Amino acid sequence: MLLDERRQRILDQLAKHGQSVKDLSHGLGVSESTIRRDLTFLEQDGRLKRKYGGAMLTQGNRADITDSGK
Repeated sequence: MLLDERRQRILDQLAKHGQSVKDLSHGLGVSESTIRRDLTFLEQDGRLKRKYGGAMLTQGNRADITDSGK
């Protein structure tokens, strides 16, 4: 899976419902560290806001992602 495709799938999952970093990593076949790096990139790009233990979409979406590792 390409990097941009994976990041879009993360955003799609956030738009549907909250998921843990662990769930995303299993669903996308990448490590939890990779998911966290993607979340950091997406935050710097203004597409989501990181919070302790996860992230939430910007632009009025309320779906949350939680980091079960913390």
